Order: sequence, then C-alpha cells, then structure tokens
Amino acid sequence: MSRPSLAWALTLALLGGAGGCGSESNGARPAAGPDGARAAPQTGELLLAQPPAGWVEVTSLNRGQVRIVEYAAPDTLSPDRLDLLRFESQGSLPLPDPIEIAGAMSAEMAGLCQGFEDFPIHSGFENGYPTSVRLLTCQAYGEPVRGEIRMTKAIRGSEQFYIVTRIRRTAPFEGDAVPVSVEEMAEWSGYFSRVSLCDTRDAAHPCPGAADTGDRD
Repeated sequence: MSRPSLAWALTLALLGGAGGCGSESNGARPAAGPDGARAAPQTGELLLAQPPAGWVEVTSLNRGQVRIVEYAAPDTLSPDRLDLLRFESQGSLPLPDPIEIAGAMSAEMAGLCQGFEDFPIHSGFENGYPTSVRLLTCQAYGEPVRGEIRMTKAIRGSEQFYIVTRIRRTAPFEGDAVPVSVEEMAEWSGYFSRVSLCDTRDAAHPCPGAADTGDRD
C-alpha cells in the first residue's frame, strides 16, 4: 500500500477516534473474559468491546489485578499471516496515563524493529475517560523475522486501566508496502471507534441503555 493510501486510511482513523470513539456503543458489549464470560459485571465500570464474529480465543490470563484474553481470526492462522485482538486490564494503583503507556509501547517496539513508524491517531477524553490511540508499523523483527502492524487503544478508567490491541503479523515488508489495505484500515478504525468505557453508576460516564447492549452486527 502506498504512502498516500496509508495517509488516507489514517485520516479515516482520525475521524473515528476524534469523533467520539467510545461515546457510542454501536452494538458493543462488555468484553469477554478469559473464561468466555463477560469480564465486567453488568453494573459498574464496563468495557464495551467484543472480538469480531467467528474469532476464536487463543490465549488467556487471569492473575490478581491483571486480566488478558487474546483472540485470532481463524482464517489467518498461518506463518504468513496472523490477525490477533488482545484485551488487557489491570487494577494496580495508581493507574497509568494512557499517553505514557502508548508511548512506552511504541518505544519498546521501536527498539525491536527495523523500519519502524509510529502514527499517533488520537489522544484526549472519550466519554469522560483519558484515552490514547496509536498505529505502529514494523517492517521486520524477531526470529523468525516477521512484519507487524499494531493499532492500540489505551483507556484509564476509574477502577481499571484497559488496553485493546489489534495486531497483524505477516512476512517482512519494505518501504510503503504495508500489508493492510485502505479498506481494512477503515474497518480497523471503525472497530476502535466502537470500543468504549462507561459506568452504569456515574452520569459523567454514561452507558448505553440496558436494552441496547446486544451485538447487532
């Protein structure tokens, strides 16, 4: 994909993020937990997010204050391509700043990559919560060598810190040949625009109506 195409896709991402990423549920539900159940209770602070239809759980961790669950697209489970979606939450106080965490993740990836780029997409408040979204591209890293595209949304709630990350691992690539099409990047951006945090007890962080939390996709 050429650089103008990537820039256009990022414009779509900016419109999704700055335009209320998290302010509307668009059919999202509380994120599934490692046991397949919803990670959050039906009252209180809720992360409204779900893996795309048909994705399968491949990794989970539930240890103390840290919860991680990872899903994969079943049609991408190959050495040449792997699409992943990772939900993370942790409740250790003090909760970190989303911009600092996103920057630290970028710096860590930059240290491992050849041909690294960082695109800050959006930082600000969404539904009253500090939020940061970034897109990272890595042409080659690791052993065996592979390329990676990563979009991350970090949200500091009142009780938990949340990170939602979408990852595509591929064969190494060069220059502007980023292995995500404009249409796919628009879909990624739309997905993250629907990832939301809310609190049923707090009017400053309103949730969609109880009857509007089902997945209508």
